[in-house]
Amino acid sequence: MSAFVIEKVNDKIPHVSLPANICYKFNDLRLADPSFHKSANIDILLGVNMFLNLINGEIIKRAPNLPFAMSTKLGWIISGTTNFESPNLNPVVVNH
Repeated sequence: MSAFVIEKVNDKIPHVSLPANICYKFNDLRLADPSFHKSANIDILLGVNMFLNLINGEIIKRAPNLPFAMSTKLGWIISGTTNFESPNLNPVVVNH
């Protein structure tokens, strides 16, 4: 495994904080990031090979307008889109 140390990976994720009540939809799960709904800097970026080794495979979809939960060896991660309104943002993300 190799690692690169860089000052900034990307903008904050999520771009804006989500409503705190979204946490109640996942409060029965041991989350890898209990503050997933708060906009924050990225701590670590994993390559796909490392990420795939962490996935347990179970997915929970609670509602059409909510992100889904995915079981990993680090705890449950929350991912996906929401229909929560946010300020007019025009983020550009480029992955190589």
